[in-house]
Amino acid sequence: MSEAQWLTEAAGRFAGLALSPVTGALSALRRSRMFHPRGLTCRAEVVTLPAPASRQELVAGLVGPALVRWSAAWWKQGEWRDVLGCAIRFSTEPLGVEPKHGDQDLLLATIERPWSLPVSPWTTQQHDFLANHYYGVSPFEVHGRRVEWRLVPELPSPPGNSRTERLEHAMRDGSAQLLLEVAPYGGALHRPRGESFESVARITLRHFIDLDQEALRFDPFRSGRGLEPVGFVHALRRATYLASQKHRPARRA
Repeated sequence: MSEAQWLTEAAGRFAGLALSPVTGALSALRRSRMFHPRGLTCRAEVVTLPAPASRQELVAGLVGPALVRWSAAWWKQGEWRDVLGCAIRFSTEPLGVEPKHGDQDLLLATIERPWSLPVSPWTTQQHDFLANHYYGVSPFEVHGRRVEWRLVPELPSPPGNSRTERLEHAMRDGSAQLLLEVAPYGGALHRPRGESFESVARITLRHFIDLDQEALRFDPFRSGRGLEPVGFVHALRRATYLASQKHRPARRA
């Protein structure tokens, strides 16, 4: 890690410590996560796609069953203007609320870069989970390379009266497929010249799983498959996530 990268992460840790009392207090008041308080969980299957060997090695450990949680960032009910999130746990059978040794959590949202957060609720299609691109926001280090992740729906979702119904119909007719894409990380403002996202895996959603949403706890630093979160935003998350989880209910009431 370079000196500049170390300073960036140190600044993130400091900012996270400063913000953690706020996230803890809001989680206690809401009696839930501060962000993404309600979610829908799905069973999914992950397969790799043809790609250069250098890209395939990045996702080789992600193949198999996965747990996917869809959510709105702020609102507990309704489909109001908001940012949407998609959290993926690459795991093994049986899928449940408790993580296993070797699991990998990957948290994504409809926020491409930290600076785009103020406009993201207006660029998000809040009525349809499968009508948006989801980003890792901050970089990951995988096999010594810094990369960024994006999740892109492969097919449009079928009609429905709500985003939950659209997602259910898509899983039923087999169109709930998403492409996991990777690109070299070039900094907070742009990607390296000439580089773009490349699809390296397909995630197929199968059906809903009814899980205790309070007991289910994703951790951006659960990196059992080799995707290591780095950078300012991830460093900021350490203290804020711990404070939020400490002050919210441990189980569904």
